Amino acid sequence: MKYKIWFCSNHVFSNKEKRLLFEHYRDFCRIYEASERELMELPFLRKENIKVFCETRSSFDLNSYFKYVSDEDIRCICLFDEDYPEKLKHIHDIPFQIFYKGQMPDESERIISIVGARRCTGYGKSYTAEISELLVKNGLSVMSGMASGIDTYAHEGALKGKGRTFAVLGCGVDVCYPTKNLALYHEIIKNGGILSEYGPKTPPQADLFPRRNRIISGLCDVLLVMEAKERSGSLITAQFALEQGKDIFALPGRICDSLSKGTNDLIAQGAGIIISPKQLISDICETKNWEYQPVVFSGKGKFNLEKEQLLVYSCFDFNSKSIDEVVAETGLDIMTVLQSIMGLCDLGLIEESFMNQYIKI
Repeated sequence: MKYKIWFCSNHVFSNKEKRLLFEHYRDFCRIYEASERELMELPFLRKENIKVFCETRSSFDLNSYFKYVSDEDIRCICLFDEDYPEKLKHIHDIPFQIFYKGQMPDESERIISIVGARRCTGYGKSYTAEISELLVKNGLSVMSGMASGIDTYAHEGALKGKGRTFAVLGCGVDVCYPTKNLALYHEIIKNGGILSEYGPKTPPQADLFPRRNRIISGLCDVLLVMEAKERSGSLITAQFALEQGKDIFALPGRICDSLSKGTNDLIAQGAGIIISPKQLISDICETKNWEYQPVVFSGKGKFNLEKEQLLVYSCFDFNSKSIDEVVAETGLDIMTVLQSIMGLCDLGLIEESFMNQYIKI
């Protein structure tokens, strides 16, 4: 295992070179013991990289590094492992390895990646948190990059909804970046996982973040872009998603807002429009052909409502509404509305505020 950790942590060779090298030797220990002369004979390796590789290998403290990785509870899967994510095998520049703390997403897990501006608006923040919470409450998992702004609110919303969330970093999984997200970092590990293709102790570097975006899009089923300038990292992720054949939804905004320029452009190019959090869930399930049973939560628990009940419940907010108003809005007969209202009262979802007037709890 220590030779695997060493090889996967070494980023002198490209992902393709690593794959060809392992296919040639089929053993990490043999790669570690291969001489410079032997490596020079391999036509798929760049000569300049071989010299750097051998120099770093000779100065590498294998046992100390492996102890650190073990103590930090860092695990690693590589392209040739049975549990390597199938989704990543079909993207450009397939990562040879993924390091992680916590857990990797399950193969059958339905993942929604959420990306957006670091310096987001209150509009982007509120909708990101609400949508993320609703996604996990409907059995989906949320993935993002743990950056400031939209990424942070996506993770926090998922945690608030008591769901699973995953962060893909542009540094080692043992490096919390930004440092202000340390508490969030630990919560993600407990309720999902921290992932990175970069070895432990790798510091955050500007050129690493755009590359990690292909993993954020590669592991998801659907990508949501919440706020983005005309040129931004979020649009790089969207471009990766398009190349990978992923479905994209974007949050629309005012045409005069710079942080809505990128999302409005995506919508103009054919991305799905986020009209409302509930409608988004429905649209995602319809697009992916997933079975969708709307879920409603209250202080008394989680409920799957019948079609008529859900229609009646959707009429209520925090202002009192009469039975006649609900009949007019839904088009249902009065007996069906009454039965639905009584049922919703029993579930603790609405209550009578005045005589024949009801309000959402």
